[in-house]
Amino acid sequence: MTVKIKWLTIKTPKSLDDIYLLLTQYPYSESESLGFVGVGNNDGRIEATFTECKKTYSEIEDPFGNITEQELVSYSYFDFCIESLADGLVLLSVYAPPKSLKPLTRKLGEIFDFNAVVSGLKLDIDLFLRVFKDQHNATSIQIEKLKMSGLVLNNSSKANIEITSSSDASKEISNFTEGKHYTLDRVRALALHHGSAIKFELSKAGSLAIRDQYIQMFTSILKDYMAARINSHV
Repeated sequence: MTVKIKWLTIKTPKSLDDIYLLLTQYPYSESESLGFVGVGNNDGRIEATFTECKKTYSEIEDPFGNITEQELVSYSYFDFCIESLADGLVLLSVYAPPKSLKPLTRKLGEIFDFNAVVSGLKLDIDLFLRVFKDQHNATSIQIEKLKMSGLVLNNSSKANIEITSSSDASKEISNFTEGKHYTLDRVRALALHHGSAIKFELSKAGSLAIRDQYIQMFTSILKDYMAARINSHV
């Protein structure tokens, strides 16, 4: 099954054990209309489900003109995982993320006593793919589709381009750009890794779509990517 994942980071001095204890202290309750369910701490990974109750109200008029208010209750929930990236920095992976993560990030800020900063990831896709090849032994990575932006055409114009290819869009864009700077915004690719063909989609905003059996491998790639990015700035 293909899973969509949103990666974020949390900058906090708290340890994983501290975070686990905090999450267990805020279970879902009807009075709060939100909270955490199924919090577990396994092999350095905190897993939980964030649940939120949403209530909407509508007015119904009967044939006699009487108006009554009807309450509709729905529940929104999704799974997430927290694990260490570096000292003072943890990775927050949200599975099948909703359009807005504000209820989750607000709640995390509250339980961390606002001593944490939740941020979106801005990925350098080129570097991520290099780490996949060099450190995780991907034999090849064929980009089937890509979106790019910021290609300078002249002093007054920049181009945003989308390419679909039956071979490798990265080679075609390289020939087209002739060494000019651009930013990869999103790729859909096929990687060969130890005899397995792995299809995935990756965006610079830290969104990933991949089959569930490869989630941990891509999390490991991300950790090595973060280390490579930190080292490149040292």
